[in-house]
Amino acid sequence: MSKTNNQHTGYAKLIDCWSPPPEAGEPIGCVATTYTFSPVFFEEDCLSRFLKMESDPNNDGSIFIFEREEKMASVECISVLVDQHYCKGARNLRWDIISARIPKAIMHAKISILYWSNLVRVIVGSANLTEEGYRKNQEIFGSLDFQEGSDIPVAVLKSILDFLKEMVDRCTNSPDQPEVRRWHNFITNIEKRARNWGRIEPYRGGKDIRIYPLLIGTEKPNLFDQVRNYWNEASSRPPEDAWITSPFFDPPDSSNIPAKRIWEVLNQRGMACVCYYVRAVDNKDEKQLIINAPESLLKSVPNKRSSVKIRFTRLTEMFDTKETREFRPLHMKSIWFQNDEWVLYVIGSSNFTTSGTGVGSTANFEANIVYMASRAQNKAAVNVLEKSSLSKSNKDDLVIDEYTVWDRQENEDERDSECLTLLPSVFDYAIYGRNDQIGAFVRFHFGSQDLPKGFSILQKDGKEVFYDERKWMEDGKLLEVTLKWKYDLSPSGFNVIWDGAKNSSWWPVNIESASALPPLPELKDIPLEILMAILTSARPLHQVIGVWLKKKQQFNKPDVVTDPRKKVDTTKFLFQRTRQISWVLRSLKERLERPFYTVESLQWRLRGPIGVLALIQTILREGKSEGEKAFLVAEIVLELGRINPKEDAPKSLKREEVIEELHKIIREIRETILPHIQISDDLINTYLSKAFRESLK
Repeated sequence: MSKTNNQHTGYAKLIDCWSPPPEAGEPIGCVATTYTFSPVFFEEDCLSRFLKMESDPNNDGSIFIFEREEKMASVECISVLVDQHYCKGARNLRWDIISARIPKAIMHAKISILYWSNLVRVIVGSANLTEEGYRKNQEIFGSLDFQEGSDIPVAVLKSILDFLKEMVDRCTNSPDQPEVRRWHNFITNIEKRARNWGRIEPYRGGKDIRIYPLLIGTEKPNLFDQVRNYWNEASSRPPEDAWITSPFFDPPDSSNIPAKRIWEVLNQRGMACVCYYVRAVDNKDEKQLIINAPESLLKSVPNKRSSVKIRFTRLTEMFDTKETREFRPLHMKSIWFQNDEWVLYVIGSSNFTTSGTGVGSTANFEANIVYMASRAQNKAAVNVLEKSSLSKSNKDDLVIDEYTVWDRQENEDERDSECLTLLPSVFDYAIYGRNDQIGAFVRFHFGSQDLPKGFSILQKDGKEVFYDERKWMEDGKLLEVTLKWKYDLSPSGFNVIWDGAKNSSWWPVNIESASALPPLPELKDIPLEILMAILTSARPLHQVIGVWLKKKQQFNKPDVVTDPRKKVDTTKFLFQRTRQISWVLRSLKERLERPFYTVESLQWRLRGPIGVLALIQTILREGKSEGEKAFLVAEIVLELGRINPKEDAPKSLKREEVIEELHKIIREIRETILPHIQISDDLINTYLSKAFRESLK
């Protein structure tokens, strides 16, 4: 799809929408919702584009790992709300996965909110966050850009953000879950920063293409009522025709409410027509026409109305390329309404089913966008919308007779064998954290003491019991259990089994806070000389780290000194380090005076593996004397106090916010680092005390 007037129209690669335009600015964070999900695809394809990654996971190895760590650690929030039936997979705990646990219905909306410092992009469509959805299926999507001067109503953004908050509250057990708080805080920040990014005044006339959200869920109007309301805002005459594209329909033995309700939107007197675009196969041997739809669609024509008709049109099969002829399964969902004055186009996640359109007792969570244009005043917009509709170009009407076979495909809601066994809701949420008392830990929250009999929580591919009913009963049937985590790798989830369960269920784990995550093994105990070289380099940090990691691998060859510190003459270390530290301090000051667009990116510079604290801890580890340690720490503290953040850049942290964080880390150094320096030299002690006083003025 090509980008025109702050929106994507026509044809395009959906994955390209995750790449920011040149003016977008720095990545701040993203949240998304999906039904089926691939963590690997999301992390390596979607996030790498959103974060503007320079390295490649397949070719750059450890360089990619460090760049990903640095950039993920610098954003406010990365989170995906996934329907509970598909919420599984190993992942980097830098981003959250939230299981959408909805009784009877499913979380079927496909929304992605990508926030850079100068732009918020909203993607709504039919594609799940999987490789199939983004690269193989026939899908449809709309991409809306909100920024200063945007002509899309800011009310559209507000409605979708409110919907995201509502969904996560209805889909989770507790507002106290850390991942739920992060979700809410991030959306609230978008609302504050982008509250004027878009059109304020209401639509008038037909010169503008009208854009509306069409969101379905608990206590929301159904699809047909919302369409009718939007149509009536523009036209006094109802639409006369509707074209429906949906890969899935209600079961053959159902009353097929959507097929009946569609007629209520159309012209009630005179001509009206509903056309279904369907997959159809000719069985020449049997002289049969096999249609992938239920016969109830044909029987939905209103009684006593001879002026209405129903048509079935064959969808042209799509292939990947002319050379490979790889078939592209239909997964797009859309409805086109029109009369001779207006067109209205609904695209998004709603299948033409009772739960998908929200007309039954239980509605899925669905997300769609409505585009509406005047034929007389905006022919260009009408043409663009028609081109984006795969079905509108198709004219192959099917002849329905006694040889027609109705072969409705299984509904998307009828989950396949890849679905998980659902985790009982009493297993509330699981958190990975860290504290000074026990170090790394896992905390389980239970909704009540009514846990399933014989339950076990397994790790390491379901082969090792981490916690079970026996231990829980010994602990006193607590609703909150904190267990020490003794392993190097942090867990992304646990398998849960219980008596009578056919298969295990997946219990995803999220972090309590970013401080819980251990540093990458490659970045542990970096030698001081290497750390100083990294901090003073003008090249991007991940490139410098990559060079060092390659050299580190070379040191591991036979007959080569494996400790790079042993290759350095340390006899004159104090003088060398004093000279080198001046370069480091200048570099630190320069980096910390640049604009920061998130608190997380500032914290990475202060507390990350190559930040201020890492530098001080390395000095304490490698210093040759207590006097040297104290002197270098004092120099760093003084430099922190001299930092003068630049005047506020647009959308960046305020100067006062940066200074406050600098003072926090100076006090942290004084309280946690200073006691480890034992020195009897009064002069150096006086110099060190003076450094802390001056830096906190």
